[in-house]
Amino acid sequence: MIREEIRVMRVTKYEDPTFVIDKVARDVPFCIFLDDIPFKTLITSPMRFRELVLGHLLTEGVIKSMDDISREEITENRADIWLKSPIDAIDFTLKRNQIITTVCNNDVTNNNILEELKVSITPTPNDHLIFEAIERLNNEAPTFHATGGTHSAILSSITSDYCVSAEDVGRHNAVDKVLGSGFIDNVPYADCILASSGRLSGEIVLKAARAGVPNICSVSAPLMSGINVAKKTGIRLYGFVRAQRFNMYL
Repeated sequence: MIREEIRVMRVTKYEDPTFVIDKVARDVPFCIFLDDIPFKTLITSPMRFRELVLGHLLTEGVIKSMDDISREEITENRADIWLKSPIDAIDFTLKRNQIITTVCNNDVTNNNILEELKVSITPTPNDHLIFEAIERLNNEAPTFHATGGTHSAILSSITSDYCVSAEDVGRHNAVDKVLGSGFIDNVPYADCILASSGRLSGEIVLKAARAGVPNICSVSAPLMSGINVAKKTGIRLYGFVRAQRFNMYL
């Protein structure tokens, strides 16, 4: 169950309060262990855990392919992943923080880290495909429409009918889930558009760069960190995508 019904008191200006049944999105802690060592605890919507785990490990730079994993055990509140080449969690965290510092444009000496994540150069999708991705994003978000408490993401191919959607209480998790689905389905990311309901921050754009998705669009705004990462990695960024317009950040 990804949402619950609870009794609330609804207050309306100039009217007496009333009691109604409202729908609320659920969130649960989900723990990821790498080689029996705690790695990360995510607060997530209780669904599509495998997609979340594999997408998260891919977009955080822990793995690059399924061949990096020797074994996996995933339940409703925990994932145990064993890597063929174990990582040093402390060293990994330090390198990750170094990248985030670079994203925020506070350490220009480390910009070569972003240069190494350049995506493949692909044809620019036509405007119709960008609008279509956002239309699907809005249409395939039943939990948001019922509760107002989730973010959504879409991964769609511009060369095939492949399209997968996901919702989550966290915008990062929603992105991880659709990228995890593409990872499992062996979809060529270079042919894809990633659509998100959330702000396009540096961390979100980094996730796309690590996967190799060259096009990201959102109904919301980009942040300067997201624009900086997009410029360094060659990703096309589309913000404020609405029914008849969008901004493309060059």
